[in-house]
Parts: sequence; C-alpha cells; structure tokens
Amino acid sequence: MKKECTLGELDEVLTELTEQELCLPDELMIEEEEGESAIFVSNIRILLPTLELELREGYCGTWQEDEEYYMADFDLTAIYQKDAAPEDYILWEQDSPIVALHNYTHLDMDALEALPCVIVDESAEVEE
Repeated sequence: MKKECTLGELDEVLTELTEQELCLPDELMIEEEEGESAIFVSNIRILLPTLELELREGYCGTWQEDEEYYMADFDLTAIYQKDAAPEDYILWEQDSPIVALHNYTHLDMDALEALPCVIVDESAEVEE
C-alpha cells in the first residue's frame, strides 16, 4: 500500500489509515540491550524523495522479566538514508517525525510541512 501526502498532513493520514484498518503496523526489533531495553520500528516507511531520507515511527520498550516481553516506554522516530535496512538508522529521537526531521536537517518547519512524502506499508505488500 502506498499513499502520497505532505509531511504536514502525515499524522492525519496515518490516523485515517489506521482507523480504516488499511494498515496495522507490524513491528521490527532493530536494537536490543539484552535483558534491559529494545527499540522497535514499524513496517510503515515514510519516504521523503526530496531529501533522499526515510522515517519510521516506533518505540523503546523496557524488558519486563515477570511478563517476558518489552513494555513500551516512549515513542520515537528513526531517520534513515533512502533504502536503508531497518537496523541501519542514522539516528532516532523521542519526537514526532516532523520535529525529529527538523532537528536533523535544521530546515524551516514551514518548508518541512510542505515536503511531499510517500507512506509505504511493507506488511501490506507482502500480504498481496
């Protein structure tokens, strides 16, 4: 599944897609400190062709020994070079996609909001 929008419309479009159950993000573990915490990102990629970058939303989870799973601790956005593997992120920040991108690129927020992006749900493509 692919959907085009601007970065400023991203949150609204992702909410709509999730509410319509067109994309229910699968999670990929990309980094782990054994027995302590792990970083998980979604299969949903946010492509930014103009900047040749990609974003993925995710969370950091803390290991719960008694339950034997990672409980979400905080949300994050991971920034990637174009076509990078999920574990090959440039950096991650505990911010929304647009704020994380602003902090990384130092571009004006109005310019970032106007950037075209493409939402790609990799899990939906596998199922087709």
